[in-house]
Amino acid sequence: MRGTGKATGMDLQFGDYRLMHRDRQVSGPDGPLNLSARSFDILAALLAKPNELISKNDLFDTVWPGVAVEENTLQVHVSGLRKALGPSLIVTVHGRGYKYAGPPPVSPGGHEPAQVKPDRKPLVAVLPFNNPGDDPEQQYFIDGITEDIIDRLAKYRVLSVIGHHSSFALRGRDDDLPELRGKLAADYVLTGSIRKLGGRVRIAARLTDAVNGTAMWAEHYDRPLEDVFAVQDEVADIIASTLMGRVELEIGGRGPQRGLDVSSYELVLRGIWHFRTLTVAGNAYAAECFQAAIAVNPGNAYAHRWLSSCYINHWFMEHRRDHLAKGLELARRSTELDPTNAQCHTACAFLQLWAEGLDAATASYNKAFALTPGDPHVLAELGLLHIYRGDLASAYDFIDQAERLNPLPPLWYAEFRAIGAFVAGRYAEALPGFAAIPECAFDTAYVTACLGHLGDAAGIAAITPRIEQRHWDLLAVAADEPFRDPEPRQRLITGIAKAFALSNG
Repeated sequence: MRGTGKATGMDLQFGDYRLMHRDRQVSGPDGPLNLSARSFDILAALLAKPNELISKNDLFDTVWPGVAVEENTLQVHVSGLRKALGPSLIVTVHGRGYKYAGPPPVSPGGHEPAQVKPDRKPLVAVLPFNNPGDDPEQQYFIDGITEDIIDRLAKYRVLSVIGHHSSFALRGRDDDLPELRGKLAADYVLTGSIRKLGGRVRIAARLTDAVNGTAMWAEHYDRPLEDVFAVQDEVADIIASTLMGRVELEIGGRGPQRGLDVSSYELVLRGIWHFRTLTVAGNAYAAECFQAAIAVNPGNAYAHRWLSSCYINHWFMEHRRDHLAKGLELARRSTELDPTNAQCHTACAFLQLWAEGLDAATASYNKAFALTPGDPHVLAELGLLHIYRGDLASAYDFIDQAERLNPLPPLWYAEFRAIGAFVAGRYAEALPGFAAIPECAFDTAYVTACLGHLGDAAGIAAITPRIEQRHWDLLAVAADEPFRDPEPRQRLITGIAKAFALSNG
């Protein structure tokens, strides 16, 4: 039976936006947003349970009680929310529902998220996972999971992680946050439990803000116990990469803190949040954050790496060679500052694909993979590399691994899959992955080519004004795609030519 009420509650501030329940209004930096009543209710339901999956059925029950509604109606309203708020705040969990994945919603004037101290990295404590059944035989497995998560988090240079000995000294005290703050000075605490159920294991994890006790993220994983060490490795990687993403989003979306000097690391994290909107405006603001971070600390390799990624976005959005060269210069500087940082080598490799070719990029990707084989961004880009090299089977294996490790993947994972679908000639399947990033010249080139091969005159007419407004030379964009086999590149050029012919005809 469907429910009878809509989501209600107090006003909520989330990043630059505020949801006002009484007025049924959402306001942003430029004033009130033009949202439908149903879109407002969907947003309210997602904000009520941040970082949690809300199933499609639950949204139907909340927003359309007692009414039979087609699934595409829900998709249309979610699409409207993404256009109003940016594409990164609401994440689709394919086949299941949606998650709110933006800055933590807070009550205006109420409890604020934890304020990370300036001039140091966020500090995470991973406490030994609980053994609810007190089974001594599985304690080694539980402790192994905890140690693996600590080791994997330690590889992310933007975090500090409390060591094994300090964490294990507080076994069983995960409910005493004041003690954890006092003894470990932790900003965030990861806790969990592991229990066996026949031939399966359930691993539950929770990330908590140590200052105000707010649960930032929680998830559980059910796996068969055929290979204990494989399960241990897989789940440790998933938890570590997901936790890293949640901390990035939580800090990056806070905005300036009054009366507090902003550290270089905080500026980087704020920039990352805006970078992930994949818009011209978001990219410009992100670049300002990264430039400010470098001004505060010229030795911050992470800031150089992310500023190089802004130039990558410039290259994709505007297709200008000077952006490509400047980005590669910054990426190389980041590898000089921190030669053991896998993400710095990955940024360098990505730029090398277009600036220096597949072989140069492959060498840099190999360095990144050797340093951090469990980093989902490294794996996703290795997938793209293999698409350009012509090995689709290996490409999809890498992208599958990346998506397992990152349950809230950025838009470019789907974009990489779409390039693979184009290479395979599956044009209709490829379109959604490109259409999600409309301000990108490269994605528009692929959309145009797909529509041209499909003979979709209406679709071509819809995107033509955007192409003309931005003065993109899509044929030149297509000619720069670094496929080892020239056939996909030629098919990209041919598809664009077909679309232009349909548009002019």
